Amino acid sequence: SIRIPMLARFPKRIAPGSVLSQDVLSIDVAPTMLDLAGVRPPSNVHGRSILPLFGKKPPRWRQSILIEYFEEKQFLRTPSWQGVRMPDWKYVRYT
Repeated sequence: SIRIPMLARFPKRIAPGSVLSQDVLSIDVAPTMLDLAGVRPPSNVHGRSILPLFGKKPPRWRQSILIEYFEEKQFLRTPSWQGVRMPDWKYVRYT
């Protein structure tokens, strides 16, 4: 689930043809949906709404992400690993 493009359409908030370079994670979906509904996410919810990224002056965004994969019984040839990704580099550690 790393480097999968995210597509979004919301003509009132997102200009056609918009492309973001920021890393968006699956944990950002719930805060974004709550933001669209006008509801503040609970303090224990991880992630951030991506709506501000579509504004004229996008906010400072995350500079690193943690990525992990845990071995699954049906895919024994793919070992567990952990990694950190930043704009200029990626570190992966096989556990």
